Amino acid sequence: MTYSTDFRRKVIGIKEQENLTTEEAAKRFGIGTANFSRWQKNLEPKRTRNRPAAKIDMEALRRDVEFQHERNGFFEAPLSLSLLSRCQLVP
Repeated sequence: MTYSTDFRRKVIGIKEQENLTTEEAAKRFGIGTANFSRWQKNLEPKRTRNRPAAKIDMEALRRDVEFQHERNGFFEAPLSLSLLSRCQLVP
């Protein structure tokens, strides 16, 4: 999850105002200490990824869902691929 620059700035400001440790501030705001330390070095979020987005083969995913359905056998309702249509995957 990417936090806004404004939120990051406020969190760092409160840490400095209240003389909190990195661990205390991270716990208070529910963020990881690594994220917080990274924000202190560079406030702006990264705009690029280290690797390209993964592409999902929708046909392979459909086959896998059907296989899991048959293997587990505990689904009472007929298998619906509506779940796949709700997934926000790269086709």
